[in-house]
Amino acid sequence: MSGMKKQSKEIRQKRRSQIKAEFISIGAMLILELMIIASAVFTGVNYTNYKNNCTEPLDAVVTSVSEDRVLTHNTKSHGGNYKYITETTVTISVTTDGVFNEKTITGDAQYFKKGQKLRIYYDPGNPSRCYIEEQLEVTRKTFIALIVIAVLWLTACTAVSLIAVKRYKKYKRGE
Repeated sequence: MSGMKKQSKEIRQKRRSQIKAEFISIGAMLILELMIIASAVFTGVNYTNYKNNCTEPLDAVVTSVSEDRVLTHNTKSHGGNYKYITETTVTISVTTDGVFNEKTITGDAQYFKKGQKLRIYYDPGNPSRCYIEEQLEVTRKTFIALIVIAVLWLTACTAVSLIAVKRYKKYKRGE
């Protein structure tokens, strides 16, 4: 008889440990959800600010594209080692009204070619603040993707939470 009680107690302790692990996992999932939502909000605010403030269009031409290897120090990973990253600098020259003659933009070289014509929108109150039409579209699509991911992840979090709560209630009833 005492062997059965001991085995039953061990099973209950194991279930309790499993339930704790589930709730810790749910906490981690919710933290990730908050990070996704924060990223979506930041992206949406950034998109809206550029779209609302940079309203003056300009036609421009890419005058040069260069890739530079930049040495950075990463203290968290790789034991604080130095590493190289590739940074692409794109210089764009405005071909119309002369608000600014050249604008240097950091971006991915695969999207820009020398001589390529672009449409730039700038803020009339602050011409140094501008965006390239195609890049803003990427930001909009990123915002939409983050919202979809957030909704799907929230659905997964809810399902896992409901299952964990159901198991916890069974555990409390002694089942």
